[in-house]
Parts: sequence; C-alpha cells; structure tokens
Amino acid sequence: MSTQPRYEWYQTDDKTTVTVYIKNAEADKVKVELAPKSMTFTYDQQQLVLEPLPTEIDTEASGYTVMKMKVEIGLVKKAPGRWPAITGEVDPVVKHVPVTSEPSSPVRKAHKNWDSLTTQILSAEKEKSVTEDPNVGGDVAANEMFAKLYADADEDVRKAMIKSYTESNGTSLSMNWDEVSKGKVEPYKSKYDD
Repeated sequence: MSTQPRYEWYQTDDKTTVTVYIKNAEADKVKVELAPKSMTFTYDQQQLVLEPLPTEIDTEASGYTVMKMKVEIGLVKKAPGRWPAITGEVDPVVKHVPVTSEPSSPVRKAHKNWDSLTTQILSAEKEKSVTEDPNVGGDVAANEMFAKLYADADEDVRKAMIKSYTESNGTSLSMNWDEVSKGKVEPYKSKYDD
C-alpha cells in the first residue's frame, strides 16, 4: 500500500514546479512518469499522482532534480498561463489566468511571490541625485561632488587628489599638487585618536 508524500507547488506563466519532500532520496529509486495531462512520482512505498493537470505539459522539456531533502519536478507548460489549481480541468474558453500577487499554491500560504517582488523593486523610484534634490545627503552626495571636482580638474589637481587620498588611507584629500608632491601625505589623526 502506497502513501502520498508531502508536497508543495508554485508556478510562473511558463512552468509549474512540484516539490516533493523526501529526505536523502536515492536517485536511482526515484521514478517520475510524465504524460501530457498527468504526472506520477514514485519512491519506495510513496506515490503522488497529479491528474488531470489543468493544461498540457511538454513532457520532453519537463524534468526533475533529486536533492538532499527534496525532489523538484519542473513541468513546462505547452501554453503559457497560470493554473488555478494543480489538478482539474480548465475551461477551454479561459486561455490565461491573470497573474496575481497572491501565491498559487493552496498548500503554503506564506509563500512569497518573487516575480511580484522583483517587479516592485525594479520599478521603485531610483535615488535622486544632488542636482535633482539638494537635500540628498550622505555618501551619494559626497561621491557625486568629488567625481565632479575630479572631472573638471586639470592634470595637477587630479594627481594631487589621487596621491593625497591614497597615501592618507582615505583621510585627506588635497587639490594642491605643489604641496602634495613634496612628500608622503600622512593619514589624518584627530586629537581623540589614541
């Protein structure tokens, strides 16, 4: 008599991934059978049958990976779109289920929708420059100011800036080549150092 292993699933428009939790599975004992509308996973006395799948999968492009704590089965969809559930017939009139910010897996409610999060981060407002907002501060403002000074400077000023900054371990910045060229620029020491 076989038992059903614990599993979860998540999806993108092009692929559904089924994660079957099997600790220390031996790869030669894992059996995954794929058909256009079904998937059967077997390991020892455990079996998971998902049938019918909502839409057809590409059995040639689909596959699985055996890992230390789980087996991941990637089901590549023949037609892009989201499945409302891991099994069950889809109304043929409905070709595409719109992407939502909610996870598709009924098994795991706390699952993050990484597609949505990535889109949100990439579309977030970029940090303003000092020219756009004079109140922007910190390293961004300082770096932009020094970059502008360096870009607008002549060769002697550039040499002085590089030499003073490098030799002082980033504690001094001089634009006076006549002074800096006379010797090593010592790191700045405050009266509180010691």
